[in-house]
Amino acid sequence: RVEVPGAVAAGTSTLVVERATSDGGLSQAEPQAFEVLLPVMDSMSPVWGNPGTAFILYGHGFGLYNGTNTKVKVGGIAASLSLWSDTQIRGIIPDSLAAGTATVVVERTANSVTVQSNTLEFYVGGMAPGALPTASIARPEWHYEAELALAAEEGGKVETPTRASVEVPGHALDQDVVISIKKGASSRSQVQALDKAKLASAGAAMEFGPEGTRFSSPALIELPYDAAGMGLAERAVKVHYWDPGLKDWVAVASEVDLVHKRVRARTDHFSLYQPMVLADLLVQAEESFGLKELYAFPNPAKRTNPCIRLQTGLADSAKVEIYDSAGALVHKASFGPPRVLDDGNGKGPQWTFDYVWDVSGKGSGVYLYAVTASKAGYRDIKTTKKLAVLK
Repeated sequence: RVEVPGAVAAGTSTLVVERATSDGGLSQAEPQAFEVLLPVMDSMSPVWGNPGTAFILYGHGFGLYNGTNTKVKVGGIAASLSLWSDTQIRGIIPDSLAAGTATVVVERTANSVTVQSNTLEFYVGGMAPGALPTASIARPEWHYEAELALAAEEGGKVETPTRASVEVPGHALDQDVVISIKKGASSRSQVQALDKAKLASAGAAMEFGPEGTRFSSPALIELPYDAAGMGLAERAVKVHYWDPGLKDWVAVASEVDLVHKRVRARTDHFSLYQPMVLADLLVQAEESFGLKELYAFPNPAKRTNPCIRLQTGLADSAKVEIYDSAGALVHKASFGPPRVLDDGNGKGPQWTFDYVWDVSGKGSGVYLYAVTASKAGYRDIKTTKKLAVLK
């Protein structure tokens, strides 16, 4: 048994066993590659925010994810993780951190030896001193994604920045598995089954994979839901999964977390999961598919990020494309899940899509925003309007 010298740099080194021979020479074994890991963080984004903020660490030497032997600690508390590669780690600032500056460090343990990276700082509790305020912007797609390799023996938790997660107990898998979570897309048959059962979406559908994975002990799935406009119906939100054999949504015994706006349930397999509620329990809103309202505010947007608001009744999806005065496409995005909102426009409660456009890096001028809303069995709604940005 030997120890790796502390002077050995991170990376792949050659390991050779030598033995002195009786004639004074040296006998060498066949050289072997030996990987020396020393995590190094180059940067972090963002560097300030509240507990629950999603972050990305950039660097090198992080190595492969290895369960409890690989951690990111923020203020001494292990962060929940959604992705780990040799050059990038994604995670969530722990909910229990108090306001102030917290030290961030990457930690690896192998053969009972723990090594730590250099440290960075994250300001918890809002803006960092001297930082410029920005309006809330729509979540990027990676906030809905996670991918981590779980060891069958110890299991573990995989969580997206939107707080969709699965916690797998040890020995529930029959082999090591790369667990993935991503936003799902509802098919026409799934939408029709939802309508037939008089169910309404209470949040994004999330696809847990590998599809068809089964557990010998139940895994705990947790999904965020949108409580806007629910009233007392919030307590009746349940996790449902899509059964391709039955071609129907199946409700699972669920527990609602009214404080954190999440619903959890135990399952023995992976599929497409979505929080739902009986439509009759919801605040009644206009459901017929058609353009009810489209506007941006504030307009003009003076040194702030404008919000594009679309009201179309119940739609499966909506997207926006933004063009400059020369007709060049400068931005495109998908709207998040709709919510029921009465914005005082005289049309009562409406299914509402909001998208906040981050205009940092964009110049002053008049922009054209083109919106497309889609619903299975209907012709797409397409419309355009103008928006002014003043810096």
